[in-house]
Amino acid sequence: MEIRTPAVYVLSSKTAPEATESLRTALGMTPVHTVFIHDNQDLDLACEFLSADEVLKTKSEHDSVELAHAIFQETNMPSLVIGTAPRLDAIYPDGEREAVNA
Repeated sequence: MEIRTPAVYVLSSKTAPEATESLRTALGMTPVHTVFIHDNQDLDLACEFLSADEVLKTKSEHDSVELAHAIFQETNMPSLVIGTAPRLDAIYPDGEREAVNA
């Protein structure tokens, strides 16, 4: 059985404050390198994930995902993008995207 490591996690920008604790716990098992936002309104949510080295703002979610993939190639650590997802999605190095049950 192959264990796959996501390159990117995408967290819904609409995540309710009461849900962040369980998501922080889930992501705590695989600390994220960087948190990306593309909307200033998501900064408070991004700051909930302080295990990251930094929070970066990009022009779009697409740019965030592209940069997160590049970081993964260099560090082998996933990044977190605050953006569009039902709750929390994982994107693997091959581009496959799936929902994470956390």
